[in-house]
Amino acid sequence: MPRFHCPPSRLVIRIGLVVGLVVLGAVVSPVRSGAASAAALPGASSTPNILVNFSTPVQKIDPAAIGADETAFGAPDFAEDPAEQQLLKTLGLGYSRIPLIYQTPGDPGSPIVCEPAYCDTAITGDQWIAGQRAVGESPIVQIGDTTSTADAAAMVAHFNVGGANPVHQWIIGNEPDGHGETAATYSARFDALADAMKAVDPTILIGGGTTNTYDSAFLRPFLQVSGSRVDFVDFHFYPERPTSPLTQAQLVGELNNLSTYLTSMRTLINTVVPSRASQIAIHVGEWNISTALMADDFAGFASVWDAAALGRILAAGDDSMMYATKNGGLGLVADGLNMAAGYSEDTPMPSYEAMSMFTGAGLFPHFGTTLVSATSSLAGVEVHASSGQDNIVLINENATAKNAVIHLANGQRRTMTAWQINQTGPVAAAPRQVATTTTINGTFDVALPALSVTTLVVGAPGAAASHFTFHDASTGRCLDSTTAGVASTGTCGGGNTQNWKVVGTTLVDAQTGLCLDSSAAGSAYTRVCNAGNNQNWYSLGSLLVDAQTGRCLDSNAAGTALTSVCSGAATQNWNVT
Repeated sequence: MPRFHCPPSRLVIRIGLVVGLVVLGAVVSPVRSGAASAAALPGASSTPNILVNFSTPVQKIDPAAIGADETAFGAPDFAEDPAEQQLLKTLGLGYSRIPLIYQTPGDPGSPIVCEPAYCDTAITGDQWIAGQRAVGESPIVQIGDTTSTADAAAMVAHFNVGGANPVHQWIIGNEPDGHGETAATYSARFDALADAMKAVDPTILIGGGTTNTYDSAFLRPFLQVSGSRVDFVDFHFYPERPTSPLTQAQLVGELNNLSTYLTSMRTLINTVVPSRASQIAIHVGEWNISTALMADDFAGFASVWDAAALGRILAAGDDSMMYATKNGGLGLVADGLNMAAGYSEDTPMPSYEAMSMFTGAGLFPHFGTTLVSATSSLAGVEVHASSGQDNIVLINENATAKNAVIHLANGQRRTMTAWQINQTGPVAAAPRQVATTTTINGTFDVALPALSVTTLVVGAPGAAASHFTFHDASTGRCLDSTTAGVASTGTCGGGNTQNWKVVGTTLVDAQTGLCLDSSAAGSAYTRVCNAGNNQNWYSLGSLLVDAQTGRCLDSNAAGTALTSVCSGAATQNWNVT
């Protein structure tokens, strides 16, 4: 599918220090500051129209589900633009897809470069992957379905056999249905490539389908042939085309189509490949409000629509890759071309702020890893809620203000901080803190401006704890350390060395006074606190991530503390008390 523009340009990732550590619903030292209102939310004034039950899980959410496609647009591009790198790191994306190819097809000795014709081929594939990891993203490499099996196998070997930046997820093809390719031809190519790639590294996950919309006539025969091999099925979603512009009301209506496509895709997988259905994920591998720049793309409506689309994808338990990092008015970050007044290179776009309401962007905790029961009877207001981190996201799609009366199940008395985006001017603005309060019997009011997104960060009331204990959710053991700097896990209740103070974004052993530290090689230990970035930690749901390496704190049943590539594995999940 042709994109908004294809200038010869370069790709850049912003390398920003994420310094917000989430502990028991509190955010310490956020990297971005939003204007805070002194006003507290009033007590509930009428019958609740938003019901949330944090004790009723609906389904798990992939910790990396909120992602984007890397375009290589912009001058400079991601690989050479520290400002973009910082923005993307602050935003806190998960998956990031990049198309790669051998510069000379058929010659695996030639450099690996980005595939689109406008890419800067002076930047190697290793630089791309290292850059994505440096900003905390989980790379997905896309290869064409016409790639030779030899080249595909060689590329997997390059990254995954002794390489410094192994790639766990791969995807084959890009909108074959839009290029006149039949499902039979694509499936045959997919199978051959997948077999060659997994012969090199059987642990990788390989996605396919990649249709330019939800196309069951293509995806059904693909699953019938390749369902025994595919690990995730990918389709794209662009409701508006330049030749058929839609009204705002029609675009909101298209969100229901997105939900229908997600449900239909899951039903199709369950029907065609029942024996593997639980192992096959769904990616909306490209999505945006339009395929080309339209009137609403710089306005507040775009951030509301984008937040709603992301919420629908997460609510289905699926993975999201918005198109794209830079793409004119349709990117997360402005690329400086065809910009509206007030925007220039590396200005955060409305879509960036929409993603912020789920990721927190260093201001408040990331949406949790478990979707919980949340319903809205308020017309034109969507609600999504999570546990792991108790967040509620309210999306007012109306052109008028609404009042949400929220009730938390079981009448729980909880603290709540409200963050909001409500773009009324020409340029998007960062989320701002608008209120902090403690609920009365679990019910409270929230004013929702017209075309706004509000995130409520919910925590238990009471005085802040002086220290915390970190329990590995898999082993049940507690993070521990010694005066010699050895970090480990031990049977909980083992003494003061299992108590940790949160000082800024560092974790300090209450007994030894040493800071939790780690290396790029995966070792975890404690050292004299030195303000080094390896001693800064932030949370992603229940994961603890080293701000320097991007690796997650992990442990094993033998009591070894370490870091590893963030995967959401049970041993990487930490319960905090």
